Amino acid sequence: MTPVENARIAAQAGSMTKAIELHQAGGEAGDAACWFELAWWNLQARGVPRSLPRSRQYFEKAAALGHPEARM
Repeated sequence: MTPVENARIAAQAGSMTKAIELHQAGGEAGDAACWFELAWWNLQARGVPRSLPRSRQYFEKAAALGHPEARM
C-alpha cells in the first residue's frame, strides 16, 4: 500500500492526526502525492481547518518533487 492509501485509511477511521503524520512522512520520503493530497485537504478543509498558506506550501513541495498537477 502507498503512503497516500494508508493516510486515507487512517482518515476514514477517524484518525486525522495519524493521516496527516503519514502524509508528512511520505512527503519527506519523496512521495509527491502525499504533499499534493495534504495540500488539497488544507485547501478544502477536509478534516483539517482550511489554511491557504499551508495548502500553498504543500503544493509547492509536491511541485518540487515533480507532481504534474501541483506544477500548474
